[in-house]
Amino acid sequence: MCFFFFFYCFGNFFSCFINITFFKVFIKFKKLRKHNVIGCADSGICTCGKSATKAAGGAIPKTSRVAMLTQKEHFEIQEYPIPELGDDDILVKVEGCGVCGTDVHEWKGDPFGLIPVVLGHEGTGEVVYTGKNVKCDTAGKPLKVGDKIVSLVSLSMTPLKIEKILAVHKDIDRVDIVGQAVLFESALYAKMPEDMSEPLALAALDVAGAPAQARKLPKEGDKVLILGANGKSGVLCGWEAMKKVGPNGKVVGVVRNPKQVPDLMELGVYTDVIVADCTKPVEVMEAALAANNGEEYDLSICCVNIENCEMSAILPVKDDGLVYFFSMATSFTKAALGAEGIGKDVEMIIGNGYTKNHANITLDVLRESEKLRKLFDEKYV
Repeated sequence: MCFFFFFYCFGNFFSCFINITFFKVFIKFKKLRKHNVIGCADSGICTCGKSATKAAGGAIPKTSRVAMLTQKEHFEIQEYPIPELGDDDILVKVEGCGVCGTDVHEWKGDPFGLIPVVLGHEGTGEVVYTGKNVKCDTAGKPLKVGDKIVSLVSLSMTPLKIEKILAVHKDIDRVDIVGQAVLFESALYAKMPEDMSEPLALAALDVAGAPAQARKLPKEGDKVLILGANGKSGVLCGWEAMKKVGPNGKVVGVVRNPKQVPDLMELGVYTDVIVADCTKPVEVMEAALAANNGEEYDLSICCVNIENCEMSAILPVKDDGLVYFFSMATSFTKAALGAEGIGKDVEMIIGNGYTKNHANITLDVLRESEKLRKLFDEKYV
């Protein structure tokens, strides 16, 4: 299924069950972020009190059972011991989890060379144990046993014990389970909002990096092109980009199906929506330039989770412009060599799913737009 992990990491303890390349990357990441999340009292950013939070009642599981992808389209159930929980650790009873397109690509073809690997994406659940040094979440807000939180990192990096799979929702990329997980000291997570349901919040947080980058990257007056305009990440990016570019800017969405255009224009997240096949760069460029008075764009955002869309995102962008690939189907080789081959001097950001405060930025979109909230409720919950 989709709830799996590469390795365990609790405090300063590591037990690795994956290739050494990924292990080294994670150690480097952890050192850079040490004491920045759970052990926040050591970093000086926590202002929510000094008393330690106690563990919740109930036995802590001694082992974690996972489904390991050992070859393409083949899982094996394996079991590993859960290390002893320390003062900087938390234990979460998982109640739901999302699945993203990256998992599908890995399941079908292992394009990232990660096998043996455990797949999965953001999970949500209830805090049932916290070490004595855990007082705040990653935003510095008080955290205690009984709080509902959502993990903002892939469950491929989260030890998880699955007790029961309740339902599989293939149409909205969600699986409901009963289980437990342990978040790392360096892991990103956030408390679940009280003003929306967990499925709704998870549906948006599944692509939290995209709208946060769409707020960060454009400037006032910029012309922005969004490929994959009808998907979750596309409409959220459109909303943030429209706010950022202002009345003198423009946000143009690209879809393949002309039937999607009226509904997208009704959402108010684009100034214009064009129809083109994102695997055909010249077709996209011609339609995009026509929608922008023949001028190239300052920024393009690719939210299309299929292969061979790199040049469609690059061609319509002017020299010194930005191209942001929010898609794990992106080939760095195709993007880099393609831009070089046509002489495009653009800055490319590939696969950056995290930026500061991305969870709150994303959830705020659903608070600000009744139409988008209704869309997510009807389509993804």
